[in-house]
This record gives sequence, C-alpha cells and structure tokens, in this order.
Amino acid sequence: ERFLKTAIGHAAADVLLEVAEDNEPAKALYYKHCFEDNGRRENYYRRQSGPSVAALMLRRALTPPSA
Repeated sequence: ERFLKTAIGHAAADVLLEVAEDNEPAKALYYKHCFEDNGRRENYYRRQSGPSVAALMLRRALTPPSA
C-alpha cells in the first residue's frame, strides 16, 4: 500500500507489474489490491527444473485522492 500511495503522490496514472502464473500467493496479494489482468507472456519465466511458466501482466489504474 505504501508503494501505491507513493506512486499516486508522484502523479502516476497506473502501475504495471508481472508475476509468474504459478505464484498464487503473489497473485492473491495483487488481486486484493485491485490489480487486473493486462496480458500474458508465454514461457517468460524459465525454471532450472520443470517447465517454463507464463508471466501474467497486471495493471492497476491509480486515481489521486479527492481534494
């Protein structure tokens, strides 16, 4: 939340991030903070063992607090 407040304070319009498709705890955190799916990159994360994993691209639009 602190990061999002800082981004708003710097007049950012949105926040973009990527997360491994199989990282359920991280995805739950981002969805809890209103991030939405914004795309997908197949085989983005290459694992030393096991198959590669897609990256989910997430976006959250930011709105400044009302004055």
